[in-house]
Amino acid sequence: MKKITQDLFHEFNFLNNLAYSSDGKILFVKTKQNVEKNNYESHIFQLKDGQIRQLTSGKSERYFILEDDDNILFMANRDEEDKTVHSEFYRLNLKDGGEANLAFKLPLSVNTIKDIGDKYLVSANTDLNCPDYYLLSNEDQMKYEKVKEENQDYQVVDEYPFFFNGAGFINKNRTSLYLVDKKSCEIKRIGPATLDVESFDYKDNIILITGIDYDAVKAKWSQVYQYDVEKEEFSCLYPKDDMLIHGVKHYDGKILIMGTYGEEYGVNESGKLFLFENGEMNLFIDKDTSLWNSVGTDSKWGRGKGLSNEKGTIYLVPTLKSNAPLEKIVGNDFEKITNFNGVVCDYCVGDNDIIVIAMVDQKLQEIYRVKEDGSLEQLSKINEPLMEEYYVAKPEKVVVKKDGFEVEGWVLKPFDYDQDKKYPGILDIHGGPRTAYGEIYYHEMQYWANLGFIVFYCNPRGSDGYGNWFADIRQDKYGTIDYEDIMDFTDEVIRQYPIDEKRVAVTGGSYGGFMTNWIIGHTDRFCCAATQRSISNWMSMMLASDYGLDVPFEMGFEDIHNCTKEIWRVSPLAYANNVKTPTLFIHSFEDYRCPYPEGLQLFTAIRALGVEARMCLFKGENHELSRGGKPKHRSRRLKEITEWIQKYTKE
Repeated sequence: MKKITQDLFHEFNFLNNLAYSSDGKILFVKTKQNVEKNNYESHIFQLKDGQIRQLTSGKSERYFILEDDDNILFMANRDEEDKTVHSEFYRLNLKDGGEANLAFKLPLSVNTIKDIGDKYLVSANTDLNCPDYYLLSNEDQMKYEKVKEENQDYQVVDEYPFFFNGAGFINKNRTSLYLVDKKSCEIKRIGPATLDVESFDYKDNIILITGIDYDAVKAKWSQVYQYDVEKEEFSCLYPKDDMLIHGVKHYDGKILIMGTYGEEYGVNESGKLFLFENGEMNLFIDKDTSLWNSVGTDSKWGRGKGLSNEKGTIYLVPTLKSNAPLEKIVGNDFEKITNFNGVVCDYCVGDNDIIVIAMVDQKLQEIYRVKEDGSLEQLSKINEPLMEEYYVAKPEKVVVKKDGFEVEGWVLKPFDYDQDKKYPGILDIHGGPRTAYGEIYYHEMQYWANLGFIVFYCNPRGSDGYGNWFADIRQDKYGTIDYEDIMDFTDEVIRQYPIDEKRVAVTGGSYGGFMTNWIIGHTDRFCCAATQRSISNWMSMMLASDYGLDVPFEMGFEDIHNCTKEIWRVSPLAYANNVKTPTLFIHSFEDYRCPYPEGLQLFTAIRALGVEARMCLFKGENHELSRGGKPKHRSRRLKEITEWIQKYTKE
């Protein structure tokens, strides 16, 4: 049995964008890292009768639609000479094979495309500095691009939000819907240019839209709109400013809304399902856990379907404790379709069966057919041969019983584990806080177990999957009950496993970075810490991150201008004078979710006190460094953390 190495993840295949034809062809996108070019390359593949065939070769085919059983339409910008904003679409015949042909080119930066008969429904970006760019002649488009190039060295900000993680500066940018005539390629925008579309659905000439129309400051609450394609009529169905909306679907002749008023548990309250009729939101299904997958891993890339209407049935992938199964609506409740420990990453529904991409049994992503009893029949072996020769630690569950509830966590035993030896340990804390750890493969933790560490991790209060009450850490609960649960879990793991208490490190990212910062200001029990994409000062987070004005709402403070004392109390920076733990800081220059000054503030404060500290900043990376950063940067990040921990945990 071989040991997992730091860079084994370079060999992983990431699967998403699953589609299923009526004649049994399973289509999907496979993405792999190109370490030499320091990027990711994606191709469209077909799986049929156990055989996998690569369909495209352009290296950037990350999005496609199945037009019919024999043809796919995919987006891939291959014209390197065209410097205007545009999106190219290619059509490939699956029966004849051969090269894909250019179908059409649109003067839009397209996100998604949907076939709706004689038109395409397109989601694309709109630049409010030139909202009718798509109507300009090619000559005028080139002139506009030249002006942009001349002004690229400075950024104007005059609205909020002004940047977003992964998208950069978004001042004056909106997501719009467009109709594209298939024959003429004539483009028409739906609704005002200032409307920022968040979700949409189409059926029988009616487009349902949720979004926020703004020209200065984007509000938190969404509205519901409708567009009649045949009548060319746009209208607002729900103009109120009182609901956080996560999605909209046509359902059984009605309008299905996923959202929350946040009346009991604030804006992080789990989404509920409402049926919108006669201008009113009528509660349809009230669930206590999230209606989307929030179980974390560093071993997948891209997103899969969430709430979806497949052949008249609503499907979704909720978080239930440490799992994310596929469920569907039956009557006025959910019915579980899959039955296994793990997560559904993507799914598609055929005439007689359901196909999923899943992570189960510590395996990397594979494609499965769902059997009648909810178990899985494996259809692919894309990643399995790679991992067969390596030691993969099986998570062992550790439960801490509290007053009326439990804190669930897991332990990974090291390679060649010996009960009679003493081992160094690593506590890993998830982000969120409203996410969860589960029993799925997590590369960094498996790597550390292979290096000889006992690795442990848990879902403390604040985590997703265990109900709204469990997830609620607003106001005075922040940094108290979550910290208590993590420390109690650490105590229980040390009680059960042969860990040298003097050689235990702590690490975590995002909320896990906040909690790492909080821990080192409240205890000296850890020999070192590695805090990643962290939060140290909620005041600066509130005013200078893409999360921004959501911070006080999430923390339960409605008056954002009069909560300074409360916000500072739960800021790790307030406790910097207590820190004695050697601490590594990992941040990215383009992380707008937890901007790098969050790390700089605490680094400066403790370094000035003489505490050993080191800060590593990654150029060209954002909040997703550990999950979707450039391959070489991901390697360097893991190397920095590992070497820092090894330095302070050696005997």
